[in-house]
Amino acid sequence: INEPDSRIVALLGGASAWDASLIDLLPSTVKGVVAIIRNSCNQTYSYVIRGGDAIFEGEDDIHESKYDKYERVADLALHDHENFTRVGGHCRYSMHIYPSQEFEDQY
Repeated sequence: INEPDSRIVALLGGASAWDASLIDLLPSTVKGVVAIIRNSCNQTYSYVIRGGDAIFEGEDDIHESKYDKYERVADLALHDHENFTRVGGHCRYSMHIYPSQEFEDQY
């Protein structure tokens, strides 16, 4: 650390199955909640929550813009260590939640 000529001796990677985190998140009667997972590395993942299921919709933001004013955001970073923002290669994640027409039609 802090030695620009240091030799790399290991590489650590990780993956998240976001749908596993969204399954059974809401009551089975709630359908049409859109969850957009974004990160600071310009990646986006869209899911629609229908009852206990989370359906992956793709790598685009698929929420309907008419619901922008209802957006709720949750920061998914577990810590704010200075190296997390100062050292490159770290991706900070956030979840953006929106209703949809499907959700509105239930009420």
